[in-house]
Amino acid sequence: TSRVNGGGGYSPYSYGYGGGGYYRGGGGGYQYQAQTSPRYGGGYGNRKLQYGYAYGRGGTYGQQPSYYGDSYAFGGGLPAQCPATPLPTPVPSPAPSMSSQPSACFDKKLWTFEPPDNAFPNPPDWTNGDCKDLNTNLVVPCDKNWAIKFDKKDTGIFSLKSPSLDGLGSGDTNTYRGSARLTVCPTSPARALRFRVFPGAVRPFDRLVVLVDGVEAFQVNDANKIDEEWTTVPSAGGFALTAGGHTIDFQYEFNPFGTDLPMVPVDPDRVGTVWIDNVELL
Repeated sequence: TSRVNGGGGYSPYSYGYGGGGYYRGGGGGYQYQAQTSPRYGGGYGNRKLQYGYAYGRGGTYGQQPSYYGDSYAFGGGLPAQCPATPLPTPVPSPAPSMSSQPSACFDKKLWTFEPPDNAFPNPPDWTNGDCKDLNTNLVVPCDKNWAIKFDKKDTGIFSLKSPSLDGLGSGDTNTYRGSARLTVCPTSPARALRFRVFPGAVRPFDRLVVLVDGVEAFQVNDANKIDEEWTTVPSAGGFALTAGGHTIDFQYEFNPFGTDLPMVPVDPDRVGTVWIDNVELL
């Protein structure tokens, strides 16, 4: 028919408007005809020829392969200016595949902090984490944030560096913290966590603690020589993670034990910060 009317969408020219779509969009219609022969219909399509593929349900039914391409729009309306004819059973739009749906979580295996990922925070993978008082097991405010830097790196140019907190703790025995969080997808299989670290922390001045789902998993060893080298943490085999989602917090702490640090001899191996790089899920 030259005109088909219904409730799904409306398009007089080259653009389509409808329940959820505009031009190539999602629930309304789209048509391209002369102004004297507009079409109304529901559906979704990717442009091919004049229309491309049109799927879904609107308020109409029309069949014009030369304009629609390989498929049609189906709906519950009645054709206008045409003899009444039985309509076929509407065919629902196929659900998009998992790979085509947007995701808020990316199941990666390696983070190197190189471009385009040389940013922090860099959601959804990397964000500022929750700081935790490991003596009371309570969440407490963080004092400074981690940052992408290029003064130390395992490979490439960049790494993720903890904040320097020495200046905050001058003259008191409080503990100061900064936390970087890696979020693992809920769909992730069982894996193991390992990463490379440049350990510039020395107890009782500072330390790096890794928490998984808010529970302390392990601590990184102290620096034990001047100009320390990058090491693999916690081991070559990594720390085992069960299948499913996890939060992994890299918590750097200054004065973790509430020590009167001016009374402690300076350790020449200490840098006063730590760097991590090449974080892997094996």
